[in-house]
Amino acid sequence: MKRLLSLISSCDMHPAYRLKGIGLGMVSGMSLGLVADSLTYGRLKTGVDAVGMGNAGTSAAQKLCLGLGVAIFGWAIAAAGPREPAVSSVMPA
Repeated sequence: MKRLLSLISSCDMHPAYRLKGIGLGMVSGMSLGLVADSLTYGRLKTGVDAVGMGNAGTSAAQKLCLGLGVAIFGWAIAAAGPREPAVSSVMPA
């Protein structure tokens, strides 16, 4: 793994980070638009204007899920424990 990481320089990663940012920006914008559209549809269908509660619920759910996702990832790393360093099998010439 260390050998693979040494082959990839930080300059090679910048286009990938930019592409990831563009993709996440499109998904985030679209998901927030879907929430607003569904709240507007609910208001037109039922007559109950619950935009504030709908947005608050969406925000709370996002924060809860992101926090749990990070925590689960951290617990998985902690459960894996430390590994012994790899022993080089290169023989001296």
